[in-house]
Amino acid sequence: MPGYAASKAGVHAYSEALRAQLDGTGVDVVELVPRPSPRQARRR
Repeated sequence: MPGYAASKAGVHAYSEALRAQLDGTGVDVVELVPRPSPRQARRR
């Protein structure tokens, strides 16, 4: 699941940066990241 964790961290960092840039504009940034699938969890 390292690929999932890295992707999730990348989306989170991008969302935080976008949220900071859009602060005060009236635009909200919502971050949605799905949980890993049961198949991904079994690979551990």
